[in-house]
Amino acid sequence: MKLSDKAESLLQRHIEIVLKAGNASGVAGRWPMPALESVIDAVVHSEPFVASSFYARVRKLKLQGCTYQEIGSLFEYPSNLALLTFLPRTRALSSAPAERYIEIYNDLAAMLFPFYRGKPFCEDGANLLLSESDQDALMEDVGKAEAIPKELLAELDGRLWMYVEHIFARFHNLGHEFHGPYGRREKLLVKAWHTLRGMEEEIFRDFPYEAVTCYEFYLDNRVTFDIHNRMNSDKPLAATLTKSYVRSNEEWLTTGQVKQLVEILDTYLERSGKFLSSLSAKDLKKRNAEIEFFVLKPLADRLGEDWHPPAGVYASIEQGMMSHISGRIYEQLIAYQREGTIENVRVLYDPRIPFPSAAVGDTHKK
Repeated sequence: MKLSDKAESLLQRHIEIVLKAGNASGVAGRWPMPALESVIDAVVHSEPFVASSFYARVRKLKLQGCTYQEIGSLFEYPSNLALLTFLPRTRALSSAPAERYIEIYNDLAAMLFPFYRGKPFCEDGANLLLSESDQDALMEDVGKAEAIPKELLAELDGRLWMYVEHIFARFHNLGHEFHGPYGRREKLLVKAWHTLRGMEEEIFRDFPYEAVTCYEFYLDNRVTFDIHNRMNSDKPLAATLTKSYVRSNEEWLTTGQVKQLVEILDTYLERSGKFLSSLSAKDLKKRNAEIEFFVLKPLADRLGEDWHPPAGVYASIEQGMMSHISGRIYEQLIAYQREGTIENVRVLYDPRIPFPSAAVGDTHKK
């Protein structure tokens, strides 16, 4: 089996992003779960199950007559779906045939492709999601709103970023989609903060706003995005802002309401910070598994299935001990992740390349 042309393009973009995200030594930065040594500590227990679940659910929907575009449209934003490009990393721990992950990548590419109104997979650095008519309607509507002082907007942005990290950890873009730039001379960046009540956890589920969207206009700055919703700019964005607006539930917020929202976020950040710091390494692994399976929630909802991880995931985490085989694969994953050369990154994520030790066996069953 071969990767489709779309999947080839998606894989190349993902590899470039992983390389760029590493530090000067090629090692990726720490994610916000400091009780764990590496992301690998968590994903070895869950990613093979996520891959199996994604594959099965897509095929169930295809049997119901859904097209890839229709299945992809179940996801509100593309970067949520793009998180699944990490799945091939743990393919050596899966009982699935080698071709399965090629099929998964082909599925992902076909589902993601229709989202982008510009070049697919943010190839040119733009993440264009609004149609021309949507942009025109927005520009007309924004004239009715009160501009928010840029200092206050910076306070809001920073707190929202921390808040979605508290909810979704390394998968923080399950709570945001930054898109644009729109316009010609004066550019518009849209920051859609969403799913702010999280995954049904008590600590987050009563947050008073389900979604908050910031509209930030700027001049003389180059802002780019990638498929994982990482944003880069030539200059600090705050220094080039000309005006900004905030909306929630189809209503424009006033400066006073934004100040109140900042205060609310401070309260929730204090509470959630204490909650997260109280979790053990085992608790964090379980929570990571739930975050990963939450990515698939749109598919589960459409099929009337429970989105939570299956019992086997929790059992794997509870047992903690790895077999000799999976332990060797784990050590190799750590080594490849630590030495983030282009060759190693390709071995990790290219589903066509047999991962070292993949042939010796596995511990995860479908």
